[in-house]
Order: sequence, then structure tokens, then C-alpha cells
Amino acid sequence: MFYDSGVNFLAHVYFAKGDSARIAGQLLGDFVRGPRLEQFPAEIATAIRTHRAIDSYTDRHALNREARDLFEPPLRRYAGIVVDVVYDHFLALGWADYCETSLDDYAEQVDAALIEHSAVLPEPLRRFAAFMQRESLLPGNLNRAQIDLTLERIATRSPRMKPLASAPAVLWQHEERLHDLFREFFPQLQNHVESLNG
Repeated sequence: MFYDSGVNFLAHVYFAKGDSARIAGQLLGDFVRGPRLEQFPAEIATAIRTHRAIDSYTDRHALNREARDLFEPPLRRYAGIVVDVVYDHFLALGWADYCETSLDDYAEQVDAALIEHSAVLPEPLRRFAAFMQRESLLPGNLNRAQIDLTLERIATRSPRMKPLASAPAVLWQHEERLHDLFREFFPQLQNHVESLNG
């Protein structure tokens, strides 16, 4: 329903650093296509570009190729989705190491930012914002049950996504290694995003 591309929503809003326009832009990155962003305020457009740069860096990073290779076919085709989802779980678990604002309070900031900038959000993102708030998706990343539910929801989107229904069982078999890979990767991603912002 809302998982057409990105699923690592917590990581993206984290990199907005609590800035309202950047929060909106980071989430817009999964709902806007194409290079033309003139319809958005400059700071939101910059955050959309940052979102895309984060995705590109993450997708091609060797540590994440290793993470994806933990999954056997046919699930490997969708391993990037699984890794994105579980990385949000690991970020939530270690949130206090990365952010001085509590996860619950930060989620409220995200909700407020999306309300503030609702006039420039496409309808699918406005619907997702309401869903995200209603389901407490961001703090819910702390819970394995929500990670499983997220993957199950994606698996029902279309018949070709059906292999994701088996993802939770495989994912938790590799939890320790995936968590190690996350701990190694995330500081590198932080440095990369800092370099983008000058």
C-alpha cells in the first residue's frame, strides 16, 4: 500500500536532524520521481536530493551487498527491502546513541513536520503520514513484531512480492550478523551525509 520503494523511513527522518522542512523532504524522496523539484521550497528539494544520495550510497555499499548475500534465492531478489527494514529496527534499538531526542518525541516532531508542510505533499504521502501516526510506525521499529508485520504487508502488495512472506524467519536467523553489519555501516553513512551537507 505505501511501500512502493523506500522502507527505511526512520533512517531517512533521522538524517533530517529534527528540521521540519528536511523531515518532509526526506519522506518525499520516496513519493516523488524525476529530477525536476522546482515545485518544492529549496530546503525540501535539497532534502529530497539527500534522500536519493543516501539510497544510492546504501545500495552500492559493500557491507550491504554482504548483508543481501545472506539471503538465498528467491528471497535474495528482495533482500534490499529486508535489510532496509531491519536496519530501521537496529537504528531504533540504538537510537539514544545517535540522537539526544527520544524516539517517541522525535516521532512527534515528524508528525508535526508533515502537518506543517502538508500543502506541498502529494496525496499518497498525506495518507501515509496519517497511517504512520496512527500505527506509531517510527517508535514501533523497536519491536520485532512490527518488523515482521511490515515485511508481511509488503509481501501482499503483489504476487511477485510473495517471497517476502518468508523473510522474517530468515531475517532473525541472521540477526547477529546483520546487526554487526549495521553497526559498521551506519557511521560510514553518517560521514557520507555530513560530506553532502558540506
